[in-house]
Amino acid sequence: MTPSAPEPKLRPLLRCPDGERIDSPHIHRYREGYGDKWAFPVPPERFRNLNDLWLTLGDFMAFCNIVDPPDIRYRPRLIP
Repeated sequence: MTPSAPEPKLRPLLRCPDGERIDSPHIHRYREGYGDKWAFPVPPERFRNLNDLWLTLGDFMAFCNIVDPPDIRYRPRLIP
C-alpha cells in the first residue's frame, strides 16, 4: 500500500511574473532573477497519478532526470 494524498484543496490561480495564469496542480521552476516564481502545469503524460504520493515521488525524480535516485524506503505508519 502506498500513501495517498487527501483531496487537494485547489488554490486560486497562480500568476507568473509575465502575467500568465497557471491552475493547480503545477510545478515551480527556478529562473534567474525570479527565484521559483515561475510555474507550469503538471504534465499529465509524465505524472501518472498525483493522488499516489509514492508514485508521484518516483515520477518527479524521473522528470528531474535524477540519474542516481536516493534509496528512499516507504514505511507505512501504523496508526492505532
